[in-house]
This record gives sequence, C-alpha cells and structure tokens, in this order.
Amino acid sequence: MAVVFAAPGAIIAVLGLINWEGYGFSSLLFFLFSGVLYFLGRNMRHDYEKIGPTVVIPDPLPAVIGHELGGHFMLAAKPRNDLTLKLSCTHTYSSGSSDNSSKMVVHQQEMPAYLEPQGDGVQKVSFLFQLPEDKPESDSPEYRGTISWELRATGLVTNDTKVPGTQITELIEFDRSWTLPVLSQAYASALGLTPEGLFLSNSSKA
Repeated sequence: MAVVFAAPGAIIAVLGLINWEGYGFSSLLFFLFSGVLYFLGRNMRHDYEKIGPTVVIPDPLPAVIGHELGGHFMLAAKPRNDLTLKLSCTHTYSSGSSDNSSKMVVHQQEMPAYLEPQGDGVQKVSFLFQLPEDKPESDSPEYRGTISWELRATGLVTNDTKVPGTQITELIEFDRSWTLPVLSQAYASALGLTPEGLFLSNSSKA
C-alpha cells in the first residue's frame, strides 16, 4: 500500500517542482508522507519475513459467549521476556451522515502467554480467556455496524537473525493480530453445539 502512495506522490512532486506555483508545496508534502508510509511498510514486512507466519488454532472452535476462548500458535522465535496477549471486543460503526467509521472497545482483557518450547527455536504460544456472558457475539444484530473479537500478541523476540556486521542477536518487534469468531449461546445451542463438544481436543478423541 505504501508503494501505491509513494510512486504517484513522487511523480506529482517532480511536476510540482517544475511548476511550483501550481501544486508544488502540497505535492511535496504528499510525497514526503508517502515516503514515510513506504519505509514503515517495508520495515514491517521485513520483520514479518524474519519470523514467518503465525497461524492461530482456536480451541474451542468456535468460541461461545459465557465460555472459554483459547488456542495456540507456533512462533519461530524466542520471546525476550513475556509476550502479552490482549483480547478485545470492538464495535465499529458509522457516525452520523459521515462516511468515516468510529470504533469503541466494548470489552478488553489481557494475559501473559503460556510458552512451550518445541525444539529448533520454535515456541508453542497458548492462551485462554473467559468470555463474559453479558458481551455481544461477533456481528451481533443488536448493534448498529459490526462487532468483532480480536486477539493481539505483542512483545520482543529473537531468532537466528544477527545485527548486520555483528554477531549480536537482533531484537525483533513482534506484533500480530487475528480476528476470531465468537457465537452467542442461543446460536450455538441452535447448531447443537455444547461446551463439552466444542473443544478440538475432545472432539478428536471421539
């Protein structure tokens, strides 16, 4: 996305320098802003490639309001300290006649991650939250706009990556987020789902 902004910004800026009275100053500001976006995006992509994908496996799947929301993901890096896991329920809606959307956090809780070394520098990162009974499910019809439940993991991690030109292990900023489905108790009951039958570990034993 940063490249999309930076490339036309550069063209407009060059034209603006030629014809400064027309649109030089504003286009130069646009170019500078686009350049910042480009370098931020490139750095984020670089950090992502150092660690690789982190696919969350929810357990139970799906989670139900009033019950537990848990799961894990594999991390090809070692946390410097603890990873912080934050679960947020967010209400996104349009305010008034404006096309701009607003966000309001309906519920939020956080916990340190449970870490289990798996060998070869890989960590199993597990989490377990208790969902309150009085909070809305994903895309609740009782709310204007949308309701989403998002899990976010943050912290500093290391792997085999070295600081260029040294043998010092590089600290990498880890910041990933996932949207997880959460059902209402009524909908889960209509589907014939029970808390005991939701867990992947239990269903695999059947």
